[in-house]
Amino acid sequence: MSAFLIGHARTTGKPVVLSRPDLLLHQLLCGKTGLGKTEHLKWKLRYALDNRISLVLADPHGDLYWDSLRYAVARGRAKDLVVIDANEAAESYAFQLNFLERNGLDASTHAAMTYLAISKAFREHDGQPKPRLERRERATLMALIEAGYTLSDMLTFLSLTDPRFRQHVLARVENPFVRAEWAEFEAISRRAEKEVQIESTLNRGAKFILNDPIRRVVGGAVNNLDWEEIRAKGKIVLMNLQPVKVSRECQTLLSMLTIDHLCNYATHQTKREAPLLVLLDEADEITSPDFTYALQALRKRNVFFTLAFQNLQQLRAKDDTSRLYAGAMSCCRLKVAFSSSYEDCALLAREVFPGEFRGDVVKDELRRTLLLPRESRRTIRGSSTSESEATSVSESESSFEGAGAGFAHVDGAADGHGLSFDGVTGPVLHSSDLSSMSSSAAASSSSMSGSTSSRTSSTSSARGRSRSRAVVPFYEYRRSTELGSRNFYSVEEELEKRIAALQLQPQRHAVLKVGDRPAIAIVTAFVRPARAWQPDVDRALALNAKRYGLPVAEVDQLIAARQAALPSPTASDEENCQELESIFRPSRRSR
Repeated sequence: MSAFLIGHARTTGKPVVLSRPDLLLHQLLCGKTGLGKTEHLKWKLRYALDNRISLVLADPHGDLYWDSLRYAVARGRAKDLVVIDANEAAESYAFQLNFLERNGLDASTHAAMTYLAISKAFREHDGQPKPRLERRERATLMALIEAGYTLSDMLTFLSLTDPRFRQHVLARVENPFVRAEWAEFEAISRRAEKEVQIESTLNRGAKFILNDPIRRVVGGAVNNLDWEEIRAKGKIVLMNLQPVKVSRECQTLLSMLTIDHLCNYATHQTKREAPLLVLLDEADEITSPDFTYALQALRKRNVFFTLAFQNLQQLRAKDDTSRLYAGAMSCCRLKVAFSSSYEDCALLAREVFPGEFRGDVVKDELRRTLLLPRESRRTIRGSSTSESEATSVSESESSFEGAGAGFAHVDGAADGHGLSFDGVTGPVLHSSDLSSMSSSAAASSSSMSGSTSSRTSSTSSARGRSRSRAVVPFYEYRRSTELGSRNFYSVEEELEKRIAALQLQPQRHAVLKVGDRPAIAIVTAFVRPARAWQPDVDRALALNAKRYGLPVAEVDQLIAARQAALPSPTASDEENCQELESIFRPSRRSR
């Protein structure tokens, strides 16, 4: 068996495959209509068909049934098909499903299982005891099983107007408790009391008698649904439950009896047989509250269910204890969750994302911007050129002024030296002049003044060039952030995020949960419609009718002959038994 490609990862696009141990798990599909549940079932059915895995499909809409039928014909598997369609029993042929045929179990066990199946089909298995109904119905079923009759004979057996058929059946019953039960019933003298005793059983039996297609299916002599052969040869059982010519109520009744028949068969198997996959679309219409037991027990018998629901709330509405919901969630370890209602997404989020609501996911943060210095060293090089020019002009001016007086007295001859007064050299007196003077006296005075001025100008210029190199410290500032505050999602907020993620998924998008592994967001595979030549499909249906069914007219004749050939009051019991046996027991058709 090759790995099963269930889809591709939504984020990476890589293929997501399931190994054989992962595939052989009970699977739960949940999602709104039109989002990919049927396409996924179609993809899984094709995988099982290509790998020759035994398969049972119950489709209440019909689309999946017809596509699977065409695909099986196109793949050359027409001889392995077992087609159950009550709509065909309205006109052409009736698949023979005698649920009361002896299957190796004792009559008591067989009657108990059939009673429970009928209770589930009538939605009456709610845990409340109904002792009168159970007692009378089990006694009826045990009598019909031991005598070799069908569910369609219940009304005739319970007739109060003509008890001859009941007396004939009881004559063939060996169980003393059953015979005693009906002996007490016959001892009741008042008809009204008898009607009270059998009223509920008559109401149930009317479902099998008053609807012609169902009466033809369950009124056959044999049960052509051989589960042991189906598992051994890898056959495909396709059940069309689309209410075209048969009401949905009757289709549901037939499907629940068939699935319960399978569960009873597998439960009582002692050896581990080949895997059998059971695909139930709209499983809430077919399952019952005690279906949890089948999920728990049949896994060990290699029977694995794929349950598709549109609304998980329907599972809780089946009974007050929510046993079916709890069983589906605990036993189905392979879950594929498409978009659904808010209530369903809330339930699925807790199942698909366990342990992920811890309250440590950051919701928002407040950060501050900081400028942090960073020191380094850098070399600085520089050069400079300078030129200068200067011009200076200076002016100066000075003045002076002076006066002097002197007195001289000479006796004798003069020596010819000059005299000075106040530093001013006077005229020089020669000796000739002095000789004429013997004695004289003289007085004199003088004054002087003057001024000077000057101007000086000068011009100078200078030019210079210099270079420098220095290593200096340098500081840079880098931008950084600092956490100021942080808030976390609460557990309720995380749950709401997961619910929104499930609810907003587009078509073919789903979340896959396998066992204890983390959930994966996937895109399921796209499946093209199967194509097959219509004459080949018609031939496959004709072959199936020949193997497992009888023409409608022939079934009606057999049932009418069985009801009409009541034991004659004058004939012996042995003659009556031989007459009924010849009418009721047609030979089983060769497959």
